[in-house]
Amino acid sequence: MKTIFDITSREGQPVQPVLSMQIGEKNLAFAITGAKGQDLYRLCYFQREPEESGLPERIREDYPELKENFYSIQLVFDYPNQALVPATEFRKEDAGLLLKALYGETGTDSVITENLPEWQLYNIYAVPSGVLQQLNKWFPAAVSRHRFSLELRGLQVAEEAGVIRVDIRQDDFTLVAGKAGRLLLARTFPYETPADVIYYMLSVCSQLELGQQETVVELSGLLEKDSALYKELSQYFMHIRMREADWTDSGQPAHFFTTLNELARCAS
Repeated sequence: MKTIFDITSREGQPVQPVLSMQIGEKNLAFAITGAKGQDLYRLCYFQREPEESGLPERIREDYPELKENFYSIQLVFDYPNQALVPATEFRKEDAGLLLKALYGETGTDSVITENLPEWQLYNIYAVPSGVLQQLNKWFPAAVSRHRFSLELRGLQVAEEAGVIRVDIRQDDFTLVAGKAGRLLLARTFPYETPADVIYYMLSVCSQLELGQQETVVELSGLLEKDSALYKELSQYFMHIRMREADWTDSGQPAHFFTTLNELARCAS
């Protein structure tokens, strides 16, 4: 794994430490905060190599604070093989078959289902079995969820004109769109250039009938305000705002680690 960020914001350990960890195909990140998720003590963000399918044991050797006792452990899975199914159509025994039909053979992946009663949906997703077994060994008391399940917590009251929440990573981004209290889309897109991001977002607006002049775009992730991508987005969308973490200063733009911050707040 390649270390992208290694931040120590406060020395020592909080009284009721919370560990928040994000695990995906391409990235792994963790943050240690106080019980309410506002006081940041440690944050690390890694880019995973293509051949790394599991979780390297050395991460807990290199970062021994991961072996400490935590008041709460929150995990979020960021794997792309996922589907949202209306509760009325959900059949647990068919979950694996649905992912196989959408993404092909899932191999040794474990299929997980999450009930999202506030949306009357089930989130079905696949996690590599080896990763799941390692996490259960390390953190048997952890609470886990999928990335889009976490995103939907913040989309419970979508604005009448529509909201698109976008989180930018090194070579892909997640997009969640809602309007008038309805979820319209939750999906991960790959990109190589700013033009790719613009293309997907304009296509989403066209297909979902979201007006570029009215829709609110909420941005987070590895995106600088003076970047070419942000400047391009500003030309196409009138209402752009950053989703900023509310924890103490990490030394980086507050919107870089919004997902970890929202995950930490789940513990309070």
